Amino acid sequence: SDGKPPNVPAWTKSLGPGVLTKPYGEPSKHEAHVQRRTVDWLTADRIASISFTPLGDLKGIITPSGVVFERYHAGLPEINPQQHYLMIHGKVKRPIILSMDELMRFPSVSVIRFLECPANGGMEWRGAQMNRVQFTHGMLSCCEWTGVLLSTVLEEVGLEKDARWILAEGADGSHMSRSIPIEKALDDAMIVYAQNGEALRP
Repeated sequence: SDGKPPNVPAWTKSLGPGVLTKPYGEPSKHEAHVQRRTVDWLTADRIASISFTPLGDLKGIITPSGVVFERYHAGLPEINPQQHYLMIHGKVKRPIILSMDELMRFPSVSVIRFLECPANGGMEWRGAQMNRVQFTHGMLSCCEWTGVLLSTVLEEVGLEKDARWILAEGADGSHMSRSIPIEKALDDAMIVYAQNGEALRP
């Protein structure tokens, strides 16, 4: 029987597992195909590489945290929040080092925003190389992000009047850094510590 009415599939006539069989919920086994994708020949190894969000398999607006695209320069970092700190210094009156607990005491905000890698679509710069948008524009996701407005923390440390740029440096093995104009930092930039209702994933 294929289970199509008026037939009755076997799973409707038996009991399933009880609560807390899996204390942290997982997708249905029938969604096992919804996974990040990659192209093996794209990079020399998977330590400094990318994976793509499965755009064609998603439902709705929010990208589940487990399939948000990845971009690593030094592999997946293992970050212990008890040993992770935010240091702000330079053109400020009161340099500060904040633990994660201290950071989360600031007023929080939650926003829904899409996140896109600057290299999204890069494989098409020299002409078409792939036959699916999945692999040409898959470095794109939309999530709920929760954290502290950067402007709130900068107000706490006392930004000096002649400050023009912020240099943000990561704590992973490659120590990636990006320059941010002070106007953007004071607008809607955030220090994010949560994603889709749970701790931010690396």
